Amino acid sequence: MLTGAGYGTPLSWQTEISHTLPCGYTQYADLTMRAPDAGVPAMLLEVDRVTEPMDELVANLRRYHEWFELLAPKADANRERVAQGAAVHDFRLWSRLYPPTGREGYVPVAFVFTGKTAAQCESRMLRLEQAARRYLRRGAVPGQERGPYGRRLPPGGAGGRH
Repeated sequence: MLTGAGYGTPLSWQTEISHTLPCGYTQYADLTMRAPDAGVPAMLLEVDRVTEPMDELVANLRRYHEWFELLAPKADANRERVAQGAAVHDFRLWSRLYPPTGREGYVPVAFVFTGKTAAQCESRMLRLEQAARRYLRRGAVPGQERGPYGRRLPPGGAGGRH
């Protein structure tokens, strides 16, 4: 679906990429996309057929947030605390695994809701935005358009079916 809409090639995608937290838990991304030619250096995708409990979807975002905050080995924590903007990325573990995004914030995490009606997917998206507000980009307001790098895609995704 996203490849057909111009987001990378089939070789841009990997499945079940692990992100291990210090507590020993491993958060797996359903899909990881790297498509710099499409303006998306990296994106993590979670696919939900509108079956997972909302608490689990929020927990996924919390665990990604925790992983994105991990310092890289040998990173100077004092220098990291005074860094601002995208310069903070240089101190984070994720910057060793994913290419620079060219923007502030973490590697984007996108949820793909599928398997139900467009109205059910839309409702689920709005409930997730509300429940996970603390882990979403600052200034995000439920109902705003977003998608790759801050725009919501319409139900059915980038030109595909839901």
